[in-house]
Amino acid sequence: MGGKLKITSRNKEGTEIRIEAPADMSGIDLCRWCKTKYPEIEILMLTVSDDKTHVLETIQKGAVGYLVKGISEAKLSEREQECLQMVAKGLSNHEAASVMGLSRATIRTHLEHIYQKLDVCNRVEAVTEGLRQGIIAI
Repeated sequence: MGGKLKITSRNKEGTEIRIEAPADMSGIDLCRWCKTKYPEIEILMLTVSDDKTHVLETIQKGAVGYLVKGISEAKLSEREQECLQMVAKGLSNHEAASVMGLSRATIRTHLEHIYQKLDVCNRVEAVTEGLRQGIIAI
C-alpha cells in the first residue's frame, strides 16, 4: 500500500471509523485489508459507484453492506456556488469577501456549509468535488 489511510472521523465509543482509501488503493482492496487486519469489524461501504461488480466484490471481500451516495445530494445555494467558484479561482477568503461584497465570516460560513454538503474536508477537496459534480467550472 503506497499511500496512507485517512481517518476522517471517529466517534468517542470507537464504534465507527470512516476511512478513505489512498489514491493507489481501491475500495475493494481497502475492504480486504481492513478485514485481514481487523477481522472483528463490520464494514459498510459508502461510495458513489453503483457498479454491480463492485458491489458483489466488496461483499465477497467482507463488507456487510454497500450504500451508494447520490452525487446530486449536495444542493449548494447560489451564494455557496459563487463562493466555491471564487475558491476555484484561487481567491483567499478576504479576496472572495471583497469580490462578493460579504464579510470574511460569511465566506467562512459558506465554506463550512459547502464542506458539509460535499462531504469534504478542505478547499482543494471542495473544488475537486465541485468540478466532478459540475457545480463549478474552471
